[in-house]
Amino acid sequence: MTALRDAILALPPQERLGAALDLIDDLTGANVAAVLALQQRYGLTSREAEVLDALNRAAPRALGREPLLLTVWGHDSEVGEKIVDVYITKLRAKLGRDAIRTVWGSGWALPEKVAA
Repeated sequence: MTALRDAILALPPQERLGAALDLIDDLTGANVAAVLALQQRYGLTSREAEVLDALNRAAPRALGREPLLLTVWGHDSEVGEKIVDVYITKLRAKLGRDAIRTVWGSGWALPEKVAA
């Protein structure tokens, strides 16, 4: 895995997300093609696409702040948990308010009809 990570990091920054998502797709069978299509169509940043991808892979379960923070920003991140709220707000602004539903007491999830 370290060799794969190093290979991805050797790519130009604009190509890293796509390569990483392709690798995740190969390893987990997750449907990341839809996330990449949304990224291009709505002008999502890499981080916004990562949040959306994490929600997509967790579907139909909801993800809370801490799991999203660890999945997207990692263990070594020094950002606060509220950064997740900021990115959910950004995604809703770009994709529409109903694109991500709030599951009170649990976190956020993709709408059940969209989650694959």
